[in-house]
Amino acid sequence: MSEPLLEIRDAVAGFSEPVVGPVSFSLVAGEVIGLAGPNGAGKSTLLGAIIGSTRLFSGTIRRREGIRLAVQ
Repeated sequence: MSEPLLEIRDAVAGFSEPVVGPVSFSLVAGEVIGLAGPNGAGKSTLLGAIIGSTRLFSGTIRRREGIRLAVQ
């Protein structure tokens, strides 16, 4: 297996307080993932933590050097 492009370990994220987590997963080249859940479950908050626009309260988010992320 190749080195992950993105590795999330026990991430807890939110704005003024945690709203999602802990979440753990890794993504390697060629994989496709999706986030599903009801309104208010924290999908956009988690994506925000991955790109750095929302607060990561605990856990780690590691991106392989040179990786660029975009939320569409």
